[in-house]
Amino acid sequence: MNQELSTDTIFSYNLSRKRWFVASSIIIIALIIAAAITYFLFLKGTDIAGVKTFEAISKHILWNVKHTTLLGALYTSLIGGLFFIFMPIEAVFIAFIRSDSNPAVIIMTFICGFIFSYTLNYFIGMKLSNTTRRIIGPKRFFKIKIMLNKYGAGGVFLINVIPILPSQTLAAILGVFKYNKTKFYIFFLTGQITKYILITIAYLYIV
Repeated sequence: MNQELSTDTIFSYNLSRKRWFVASSIIIIALIIAAAITYFLFLKGTDIAGVKTFEAISKHILWNVKHTTLLGALYTSLIGGLFFIFMPIEAVFIAFIRSDSNPAVIIMTFICGFIFSYTLNYFIGMKLSNTTRRIIGPKRFFKIKIMLNKYGAGGVFLINVIPILPSQTLAAILGVFKYNKTKFYIFFLTGQITKYILITIAYLYIV
């Protein structure tokens, strides 16, 4: 019974918290939509300093990603490695492999970006555990926790190696549980490096 209560406390949300989460999510989405509409209807192309800076930064990032430069590879892994941003990052990685850059350099550039974004995921999970659980969702959170309990460090490695598995989300969850930082970096880095080497080999020599 105590175990059930403990699991309840950690992984479940009562009705009022669910309502609060849904309401806050709707408000945040509405604010984002309102901000986007305001920008495209009234602010885009204006001389307001903040808007011009935002546009310059956005164009710079998009240009580098579109032209598959090494800087674009870094931006892709910095942004796409965050657990609250959805990006088919392995598919984008293949676009960079098709460029003229050295595949080994591209892999290391991606890994450098991941070091920052996955570290941020970990510390967001550690410092803002309740918010992280809400963003991830209780069911998904609980499933990954069960996998960690079952497979341990091997599970951390496998989730980072297999493309379809949520390694960004895993980093945040490991932060929630204050997982050993040394083990986190060892299995996160070896997993990601292995994954992108295998993707590169598959694309260059098999596809």
